[in-house]
Amino acid sequence: MNKKFYIGTLAVGIAASFWACGSGEIIKPNEFDATMGYTDEKDPTMGIDAGAFKAYCPECVAQASSSSTAPKTQKSSSSRQTLPGLSSSSKIVINTSSSAEPGIASSSSQSGPVFLYSSSSSAPVVQPGGDVGTCAPEKDTYESGESVIWKFERGSAITGQDYLKSKSVWTTADGTPAASAVLEGVKGRTHTVTYATSGKHNASVQITTATGAVHNVTCTPVQVNGAPITGCKCAAVDKNPDISVGGAWTIEGCSSTGANIVGYEWAGALADPTNPAKASQAFTAKNQAAAPIVSVSNDDNTVIQVPCDTVVSVDANDPDYPLTFEGSSIPSATDVSIDIPLNKEACIQVSFKWEGGWTPNNISLLCDVTAAQNQPGLTLDITYGETSKSYPGDYNISNSGIALGAVKAGQNTMGNVCVTATGKEGGKAKCFFGN
Repeated sequence: MNKKFYIGTLAVGIAASFWACGSGEIIKPNEFDATMGYTDEKDPTMGIDAGAFKAYCPECVAQASSSSTAPKTQKSSSSRQTLPGLSSSSKIVINTSSSAEPGIASSSSQSGPVFLYSSSSSAPVVQPGGDVGTCAPEKDTYESGESVIWKFERGSAITGQDYLKSKSVWTTADGTPAASAVLEGVKGRTHTVTYATSGKHNASVQITTATGAVHNVTCTPVQVNGAPITGCKCAAVDKNPDISVGGAWTIEGCSSTGANIVGYEWAGALADPTNPAKASQAFTAKNQAAAPIVSVSNDDNTVIQVPCDTVVSVDANDPDYPLTFEGSSIPSATDVSIDIPLNKEACIQVSFKWEGGWTPNNISLLCDVTAAQNQPGLTLDITYGETSKSYPGDYNISNSGIALGAVKAGQNTMGNVCVTATGKEGGKAKCFFGN
């Protein structure tokens, strides 16, 4: 069959300017194709993505009816335009006049929305003010040489239909281009610019609606980086500090070829007044968490954000998992041990009172991890201060741990040993003293 049929941007209800034939050839419309649909090149919805169209003018979209009845009779025969090559059972219509009734899709199989566009200028004038909308770069920071995309998001003070008939002009004085052409409708929601210099750059957009209301919107500035900053790492001094000490971090390793590192700005921690590469955070209770972010800058206007290690506070006077004993010998796992949950970090507060004359060289914390029945695959991670150990296992991990240091006569407080044992539900972990 070599029958003409219509294809094109049905999603936005605008007739495309070509026909497709059964043989696969593309044919341009000619003077004999008198039933071609709406092809006004000035239509601000021309070529706009259907999702964007619906987002900016939801009231311009009428959902397709599941009714099998015929379309309503049009009040004005000149104001409705029918897309060519479609049967009455799949017709999509475009409302181009306020005197016309909304379009109706007559087919019960029609699943897409029917898009309406009114050319009427009889809508009430929208006065400047209210929630006009927001303007910002598509992302906060761009690297040198990247094209910056500015984007306007319409607010409630401008209706979707009014925005479709608006004209937008962007101003980006220190960019290329310094200003946009007059952009109609949704085409004015974005503007792409390049910048020859690094640093902060500003933009604004002026929107003039069909009713004559003028809205000037100032955009959130964009950061364009110059020479890159690399190698930064922000590490915690202790990932589980006691509340009496608080959290502490140091950022190091930053370098910038062709530029100098000139500053560190901390968010979520207090910078050390004598060394801006260090910061601290006080805690008032256990299980409080902190994860600062450091903005590192160089003298080529580059700024990057570096996330720091997360720390969670503990309280030596109120430990969740205390492990302690009194005596002149290290107790066996049968006598003194503590069970810890799987798949969750548990910080054990180790303390003991050593009695007697003989003193071992050191003491350790050891753990056994046992898998659930027929469930291999275990891990054990133990951290004490800045030292960490990791142990893998299948059905069990035995007597694996970390040295805590030398034992002294009297009271010994070894601090927090943080243990994470992973495995299937039904497994178990037990920690105890060793040497």
